[in-house]
Amino acid sequence: MEASASTPLRDEHEDEESFANRGILDLASVSWMMNGTVYVTCPTCGVVEVGVATVVVRCCAETMTNEYRFRCPECSLWTVKEAGPSVVTLFLRAGVQMESVRLPLELNERPDHSMNAISLDDLIDFHEALESLPTGSPDQE
Repeated sequence: MEASASTPLRDEHEDEESFANRGILDLASVSWMMNGTVYVTCPTCGVVEVGVATVVVRCCAETMTNEYRFRCPECSLWTVKEAGPSVVTLFLRAGVQMESVRLPLELNERPDHSMNAISLDDLIDFHEALESLPTGSPDQE
């Protein structure tokens, strides 16, 4: 398999240090697409090779950001890292699973300033209402 500029693959005779020195590992490079493995960097173990089935690319439509997560095969640490468009492209070419995520709708909620804030009297009334319920107070019979 030949490596092109858009698909940086590690030469079978190239050691990991020279591979890393080419700056490819910073892109979470894809290696040997035929056997379904990618090189990623674990914060504890450094560069590790993982199967594409263990990596997930997450894309958020609202923020237009991407990240990928994997579990290190050596130390079992879950790692989540940001991924630029080139990294996402390489991962998808290698067969990594992609999932779309959406931000929680609560982030779009804004306070309603037309209503008054809850007062201490409101809180006391609410507490009394809860106590009047059949399950509200343990001393009620």
